[in-house]
Amino acid sequence: MQRTSGQDGFPLTVTIPAQELAELQRRVVYFEAVVMKLLREHCRVQEWFTAADLESLRLPGLPAHRNVITRKAGAEGWRRRKAASGRGYEYHFSSLPRRAFEELVDRVMKPFVAEAVETGEMPDTLPGIPPAEPRPDPGNLPPVWALPLMRLVKDQGPITVREAVERLALVIDPETSMPTIAEAADYLRRLGWVDG
Repeated sequence: MQRTSGQDGFPLTVTIPAQELAELQRRVVYFEAVVMKLLREHCRVQEWFTAADLESLRLPGLPAHRNVITRKAGAEGWRRRKAASGRGYEYHFSSLPRRAFEELVDRVMKPFVAEAVETGEMPDTLPGIPPAEPRPDPGNLPPVWALPLMRLVKDQGPITVREAVERLALVIDPETSMPTIAEAADYLRRLGWVDG
């Protein structure tokens, strides 16, 4: 499957195996359903907007007048359906240009985040979704070379720490400071990946 997009000002072609694309699409649908379920439990969520709705929202990246919004939507092939009033169309939020979409998401989420912070009622977990790993203290972040080192050790099979550090030099940015063999061994030991 190939998709070409000129929306950002240059043509881009990406090749994705059909099975991987199908999996990604299923994940997006699932996460969208989870988010919509959570939001609908708290308030009415609007997914479809008329050109007049969009005009009143004054989102960045959208024209200021509803007629121009309608022309833009038609020219860009936005997902649409007949408006409930029977006149004109409603446009799905997922079709909005990137800047408008991001601002809309920010506006939707802002009251929920503010209320959760204010009341302290932000759930630790979402239904059916494992809890997120706690974020590390910025003072305790692993070194830049840690993740590439872990990938090398995991992907290369039996490998010595010395070999891993030598190969690490080939995969990380030359500007990144390299670990010594002792530092790499100590880091992997703390992870339980090497003995002693």
